[in-house]
Amino acid sequence: MLIARDAPISTLDPSRVGSFAHASRERAPTIATASAAASGDLPLQQAIANILPQVLEPATPGVQLVAVRPAWVRVRGADGSVVFEAVMNAGDTYDVPQTDDPATLRVGASGAIYFAVNGQTFGPAGPRGAVTSNVVLAAASLTERYQPGRSDQRCRS
Repeated sequence: MLIARDAPISTLDPSRVGSFAHASRERAPTIATASAAASGDLPLQQAIANILPQVLEPATPGVQLVAVRPAWVRVRGADGSVVFEAVMNAGDTYDVPQTDDPATLRVGASGAIYFAVNGQTFGPAGPRGAVTSNVVLAAASLTERYQPGRSDQRCRS
């Protein structure tokens, strides 16, 4: 005698059973919310705000690499894995992923790479034609180590 295994599993409703049962009841749109929005009793934007997740904490400043001339770059995560590696050409940008532990940069032709933090440019990463390693790609670190950038400036030590 054979019994189908999937039938009992397929009948489970995750909104009623399991770890997410309580959370899904709180976040799921209700018929009352939808009908109140449809009838005009509740503004549509407020109804949508009631069911969508909200970000309460302001975003931390992000870091973007900006190339003014061709340069090879390698961005490594805190665990040592290569996150990004490429030859960036003039005008190319790369948004550095925001993580708890900042990534690091190794760049050839260091004078060609600048850092954009909160709309302000810092850099260059190093002297023109030199290889620069272990640049910590955290906004605070970059704004402390580098001056606001222009193409004729060098980095501070």
